[in-house]
Parts: sequence; C-alpha cells; structure tokens
Amino acid sequence: MHVLLERMIAMENKTFEENLARLKEVVRLIQSGELNLDESIEVFKEGIELSKYLEEKLSSIENKAIKLFENNELKDFNGEE
Repeated sequence: MHVLLERMIAMENKTFEENLARLKEVVRLIQSGELNLDESIEVFKEGIELSKYLEEKLSSIENKAIKLFENNELKDFNGEE
C-alpha cells in the first residue's frame, strides 16, 4: 500500500501531459521485453494506476466543460464542483 500511496502523490504532482508521457513509456517498456517478469509486473501495475488516474482527470475535465456549455450557452464557472 505504501508504494501505491507514493505513486498517487507523484501523479498528483505532475501535469496530465507528464503522466501521459510516463504511461507511454510504461507501454514501451512492457512491449520491449527489456524487463524481467517481476519488473514487468511492477511496471504493469504502475501503468494501470496511471491509466485510472488519467481517465478520472479526463472525466473531471469533461464534466467541467459540460457545465460551461449547458444549453449551448457559455455559463460562468468558478472551477468548483
């Protein structure tokens, strides 16, 4: 659980683009065959966590955009949900 918490904190401290770049690197590493089995499993876990985190971020951004454009009108939005 400790490693998961550290990864979550690291993701929060990076931009969406930085996390996406790391996810792409994770995919590359797994596909390359450079890692042994144990390393592959750990990197795979990180990839799953990154994927979930990025999906949640995109969903949040989508919901904010929907609120801004309700009824085809630009609404005031203060960034809070």
